[in-house]
Amino acid sequence: MFDLNNAKNNQLNLEVTAPYSLNYLIFIQNLFLNNSSNNNPQSPFPNFNSSGWGILPQEKFNIKFKEIWNEVINNTVQNQYYDSNGVLENESTFYRQLFDRNENGEFGFSESVKLFLSWWNGFHGKTAIEILFESVGGQVIYNELSSSQILYDLNIKQFKINIIYDKQRLFPTTSSLSFAVLPIQELFLNSTDIVSNLLGIEENSN
Repeated sequence: MFDLNNAKNNQLNLEVTAPYSLNYLIFIQNLFLNNSSNNNPQSPFPNFNSSGWGILPQEKFNIKFKEIWNEVINNTVQNQYYDSNGVLENESTFYRQLFDRNENGEFGFSESVKLFLSWWNGFHGKTAIEILFESVGGQVIYNELSSSQILYDLNIKQFKINIIYDKQRLFPTTSSLSFAVLPIQELFLNSTDIVSNLLGIEENSN
């Protein structure tokens, strides 16, 4: 986690992190999508044969994934200490729900956590994504948010961004006030609209 609060315009406390919890869910989402589609030329990472891992079938997976995603978002908003290096082990029963209740599911969940952490805990995972955000667009996003008339009018002094390494593709998402989830590719594909999109989501959220 890092912040940009030493900037000259210090009206806004911006916290940016690449959380274990949401990025693990994206990791499982992509495993699921790659094993449920045929010959996708743009397969999202990881493209790995997890057909024997007992990931839930499509209808059940979609429902359970949405439930877990929304609960993780709520936990993250309510408790700044929810996400940590040990969240997948401490909350294993919770994340285990994305897998069948059998031997294959038990094996698949265990292997998925090990595979995810072996990547995410390296310099090429969480650290790389957070540094990429900071170096490519972090200061610009901070400056635009801190000078936003919307945030000023609502007297919002804290804003939290959770970075995810790929898009959440299974259902439309919204952000709660002063909190947003940002796929890292938006820095390159949609850089001019990032802040307006974040605030537009807030403006339209319930």
